[in-house]
Amino acid sequence: MRDIFMDYVTKSMGLRLALHVVTIVWLVGCAGWAVQVLWRL
Repeated sequence: MRDIFMDYVTKSMGLRLALHVVTIVWLVGCAGWAVQVLWRL
């Protein structure tokens, strides 16, 4: 994701940082959801 954002998305540093933060939050949320699903098994 980092390479895609750095090369293709935008040259604005603020927007790039925001996209990185959104990606990190999304990945942490997916990991939390996966742990919750596995914990119930």
